[in-house]
Formats: sequence, C-alpha cells, structure tokens
Amino acid sequence: MTIRWQFVEGYEGDTTHWSWRVVKADGTIESQSEQFSTYGHAVSEAIKNGFQPRQQHWIVATRHTVTHFRPGQAPMTVPVTDKETGAPQSGRHSSLERPEDSHPKPPQTRGRRETH
Repeated sequence: MTIRWQFVEGYEGDTTHWSWRVVKADGTIESQSEQFSTYGHAVSEAIKNGFQPRQQHWIVATRHTVTHFRPGQAPMTVPVTDKETGAPQSGRHSSLERPEDSHPKPPQTRGRRETH
C-alpha cells in the first residue's frame, strides 16, 4: 500500500504553523502530528516517526502552492487555485523559517536573490 507524507502549513489569524500527516492510498489519514512553529521542527519529528524523504513520495502544502517530491524525480510545484474562480489564490506570502540543510526544504514562494 502506498503511503504519502504531507507537510501542511496552517494559519490561525496571523500565526503560521506546520504539521505532518501520513495518508494512505485511499486518502484516509493514518496518523498526524501536533502543530509545530516551524517547518524544520515538523520534518525532524516526522523523521523520528518513520519519514524517509529520499525513499518516499511526499508533499509540502502551503496556502499558495503544493510541491510533490517523488524519489528519483525533480520536485513539481503547482499553484493552489480558488475553487470558485479557478484563478491562483492571492494574499500574503508567509515568511518561512528554513530548516537545516539536512532536511527537505519547503518550496520557495518568493523570487530568488542573485548572488555575486
């Protein structure tokens, strides 16, 4: 049975939090975490609970994008669309704390800075 890990950015007012969940092939949630203040903390806890990012299919879902990570393939990011209009959702982008380099990174929601 295919199991997929999901890392989800949530919002309550102006507060952003992260959680993880394990979803079975039929779409049911097998397990889920508490809320964490950072993406890095959510990933660290998921690894303690069996997450293997180099061997499993997983996604990162934010208010604006969903990025799919499949073993041996390049990540694929798709915009989240408004269910009524079909247009990309607008609104503020969250500022995300970046995890350490050893952890999977959430998709970038802002332009890259040039380096010289």
